[in-house]
Amino acid sequence: MCRLITCSYCLLLMVLFSGCDDDGYQGTFPSIVLEFATVQADDEGYLTFLITDKKEILHILEDRTRTKIEPREQRRFVCDYEVAESNKEVIIYSLLPTLTSNPIPKEELEFVLKEDPISVQSSWLGSDYLNLIMQIRVDDAKKHKFSFIEDNYFTEGHTSRVDLILYHDDGGDFFAHTDRAYFSIPLHKYLLNKQVNEVKLSFSYFDYSGKRKVHYFSLKR
Repeated sequence: MCRLITCSYCLLLMVLFSGCDDDGYQGTFPSIVLEFATVQADDEGYLTFLITDKKEILHILEDRTRTKIEPREQRRFVCDYEVAESNKEVIIYSLLPTLTSNPIPKEELEFVLKEDPISVQSSWLGSDYLNLIMQIRVDDAKKHKFSFIEDNYFTEGHTSRVDLILYHDDGGDFFAHTDRAYFSIPLHKYLLNKQVNEVKLSFSYFDYSGKRKVHYFSLKR
């Protein structure tokens, strides 16, 4: 079954505060980190581990959000957390959901491909994910639906080529304000072939000027 994701729960404006370089304040504030990460739940669904995009596994000493997910589930979030003195434990202060969905092969689509415009603020590879921060023009965010379409996928020798397209149906919404959305596309399946050492990836979408934009990445084992 093809999956479309509505973004209303995710369109929250995040304000990032940068630290002061005043030497007189060094050591006053805890080591706060704000980044995309994966969390792992225990048998009861409470968050136990935080896995960074550098594949560090950190024990969650305290989750102040009291988030509960499915038992043993892993889920992507934008995480605001403090690293404890041991450097092996963290205290989570906030969790912002990301839109995370496996790419759908184009030939398996059960709906008409729509490519309504969007603006990509930043994009980068983190572990086995493509992380995206997007700006969306909205009035009613509930009208917007997204998915990630695998337009092309083939392997030659030790290299795979993957071309992804953003599916975006704005539902006829109009521009009242701009919201920010956080996407994290899983890329694990492209590294399942042990003979593949590199995945050459492209991600394309239409921007608000009507032009197709393409971002290129290289995912290496």
